[in-house]
Amino acid sequence: SAIQVTVTEDDLNFLKAFDDLASSRDDTYITLTVLAARDMCENFVAEILPENALQVNSYQPDITRPRIVSFDVNLDSNILLLTFSETVNASSFDPTQLLFVSNSSSSPDEVYSLTGGNFDLRNSPTISIELTADDTNTIKAIGGLADDASTTYLSYNESIARDMAGLSVEPRDTNEALPVSNYRPDIQGPILYAFD
Repeated sequence: SAIQVTVTEDDLNFLKAFDDLASSRDDTYITLTVLAARDMCENFVAEILPENALQVNSYQPDITRPRIVSFDVNLDSNILLLTFSETVNASSFDPTQLLFVSNSSSSPDEVYSLTGGNFDLRNSPTISIELTADDTNTIKAIGGLADDASTTYLSYNESIARDMAGLSVEPRDTNEALPVSNYRPDIQGPILYAFD
């Protein structure tokens, strides 16, 4: 008899974060404790120890391209948070492929392309970007762009990132730009540092 186990999204993303775990049949094995299952007579399943780990019979690789499902922006702390549909390879992420647009249109009123940003290199379904001071100040200076949630959208091409299987992100043109999910405006007043 066979038992089909559906892996949760969290567990699947955890597995995908590793380059050399469950990436092919060659690195996909399973172990079991006696508590994993019991038969109809209440007998525990035979234990499978790590040194005798059972290799998978058939392996279906990931063939689904990742998507950016939402993003949050905090212009008070200058943080942009991207949430993907699955774990992405952080080393493949390129923030310069992100385009802030004021509205979803083939010719948006205002646009700005990021020049960089700092982010964690851990593979994850979320990437938090600390915007550069230049990018933040420029975005704030452009009237009608990221003034509030209604003027904050993102557009990007497929080069922005790849998942752990090497599949590129589904792109979004400006005419289907992604609206911000959570928007926090800048609430801190400026500070004068020097004068001549």
